[in-house]
Amino acid sequence: MATIAKTRMQIRIDPTLKEQGEKLFHSLGIDLSSAVSMFVAQAVHDGGMPFRPVADPLMAAVRKAEAEPAEYVGSAQNVRDMIDAL
Repeated sequence: MATIAKTRMQIRIDPTLKEQGEKLFHSLGIDLSSAVSMFVAQAVHDGGMPFRPVADPLMAAVRKAEAEPAEYVGSAQNVRDMIDAL
């Protein structure tokens, strides 16, 4: 079986975030380095970020509601009605 060559990469990350990530990925049976490699591999496969970055959680909810209105609309006829109902 052939060994896959690897290269070293350095990143800067908040120490608390690194620790939280290590704990999370350890619970999933992988180390942080493997998780980063998986992230990059998925990004390359997808041709972009493997998730949709969102700056505003409320706007993310609105976009989701617009994409799948049957689940969220109820009696509302548009997004403004939904926001007013909140």
